[in-house]
Amino acid sequence: MDNTRRALLRSWLTKAASDLKSARVLGSVDDAPLDTAIYHCQQTAEKAVKAFLVSKELSPEKTHDIRRLTIEAAGHEPRFNEMMELAVSLTPYAWEFRYPDDLADTYPTREEFDEALQYAQAIFDFVLSPCSRRRRGRENHRRRPPMRRGFWPPGGGGKELAKQKAEGQGCGSSRCQFGEKRAEGYLMTLTR
Repeated sequence: MDNTRRALLRSWLTKAASDLKSARVLGSVDDAPLDTAIYHCQQTAEKAVKAFLVSKELSPEKTHDIRRLTIEAAGHEPRFNEMMELAVSLTPYAWEFRYPDDLADTYPTREEFDEALQYAQAIFDFVLSPCSRRRRGRENHRRRPPMRRGFWPPGGGGKELAKQKAEGQGCGSSRCQFGEKRAEGYLMTLTR
């Protein structure tokens, strides 16, 4: 990967981490602006998947449709299919609460926001996880030791992971070695 592509990857990961932090901060205040916070959840997932595509030396499509981006990513890492339900759930938040509409409620509920935040975190963590950055064709690639409990439940999908994360288990919890502050380390291992 050349330096230009590496810088682009770093930018996508940094923006995704910033959106995730923004969603958390906005969603945590009294009388939270959940319409804006939920938008940042969608942006986190979109930018994280675009970062993965950049890491595969692809130019991500200019779209807010995380489902389409996830389908493209699944062509390079089949486990992205486990994120499809989450991608479909988050995609409408790019526009759903952004503009006033007389026919619809223009504010998400606390439950909608909490679920969106869990899903955004799950997709972000998945992109940063070792399984999404496997390199094919590298026989001498140094493998990491197996992750501790709760990383990817056998047969489990993205919603199950998001639930585990909300309960403080699995990847993304305080015990996990990957998280939003690990984007730089991810970039280093990805580009070796």
